[in-house]
Amino acid sequence: MKRLVVVCAGIVLFGVGYVKAGMWTALDYPGATETYPRGISGSNIVGYYSDASGDHNFLYDGTNWTTIKYPGSTYNYAYGIDGDNIVGIGYVGYPGTHSFLYDGTNWTLIKYPDATNTEAWGISGTNVVGLYNGSSGDLGFLYDGTNWTTLDYPGSNVTYAYGIDGSNIVGIYGDDSEFHGFIYTIPEPTTLLLLGLGAVALRRKRKLSKKVQQSLID
Repeated sequence: MKRLVVVCAGIVLFGVGYVKAGMWTALDYPGATETYPRGISGSNIVGYYSDASGDHNFLYDGTNWTTIKYPGSTYNYAYGIDGDNIVGIGYVGYPGTHSFLYDGTNWTLIKYPDATNTEAWGISGTNVVGLYNGSSGDLGFLYDGTNWTTLDYPGSNVTYAYGIDGSNIVGIYGDDSEFHGFIYTIPEPTTLLLLGLGAVALRRKRKLSKKVQQSLID
């Protein structure tokens, strides 16, 4: 019996050790000083890298590295990918940040109506999520290719939507001093339309302190 216990214990310990011992692979864009992978879909990875000339988007398929650039932009940041579709942001001069959707051939500008900045961070199917800055402060958005829906966590000062998978969106919301995560489930189309119409009546949010805003960016 003791021998059996020892053998079983060894199997358990080996199993635990085996689970922990995954495989790590370094990802460094050739010649870059820094590399930031941000999204993955299948074998394709997107992100951005820095070199002496600035920051650039990349697509890596497991073998080949490809630099991608939003036309006319000075800085590029690819954040999300689903299938062939990539979303991110590009700086095209002050003021304002513009988001893009790239399908491997065509570039599409994504800009929340009347917003100063629009930042797309995640994509699932035809749905894109991110944040925009407008008269009511920093708010999340859901864009299905046609319709825009504002995402505003109840009682918060800011809402950022970072990722989406199917009908579930994840992100953070904050008050004057603290930040919390959230999961938001996209409602049925009829309810979603009502939410979109209600966005025009959003309350004006209090401005966050510079310190809090900077911590969100970081």
